[in-house]
Amino acid sequence: MDKAIKTLVTAFQDSARGSAELGKDEFENLIRTQLPNILTHTKDDEAVADLMRQLDSNKDGKISFREYLDLIGEVGRCLSQHRLSEQH
Repeated sequence: MDKAIKTLVTAFQDSARGSAELGKDEFENLIRTQLPNILTHTKDDEAVADLMRQLDSNKDGKISFREYLDLIGEVGRCLSQHRLSEQH
């Protein structure tokens, strides 16, 4: 698990390019390169913008590390539910 957490932190930091937050372009790049299955069957830029708006809890137009963790938590929750449903 330690390696997975380090990977999540590194992915955010690399995408943020030294900043504490992801702007629109950085967020889109992170989604498209690190989480391509989130937006399957779409290359629509509006889908990425909509996801960013949903995550941007303080409405500053950027994604903080905390907001990014909300995304990771939701992805993990969905994956867990999917795997549980496959077992039944």
